[in-house]
Amino acid sequence: MKISKITQDDVQVLSNELSKKKNIRGGLLNPRTVKDIIENLRVIFNWAIEQNYINKNPVIVKNNNNRGE
Repeated sequence: MKISKITQDDVQVLSNELSKKKNIRGGLLNPRTVKDIIENLRVIFNWAIEQNYINKNPVIVKNNNNRGE
């Protein structure tokens, strides 16, 4: 798949799939781990914008932190 064809829906599907993925201990990945992976993906897309590979970043990082950290 070309990077320019990746949509927000594709990123959401990835996030959902990662949330169901098991870690090496057999439990689910920590939500923070999933968020970190998606954040890294956002950085990659920002780089792709700077390099003129794409025009828009399909990664939207939601801040669900209600504790003010």
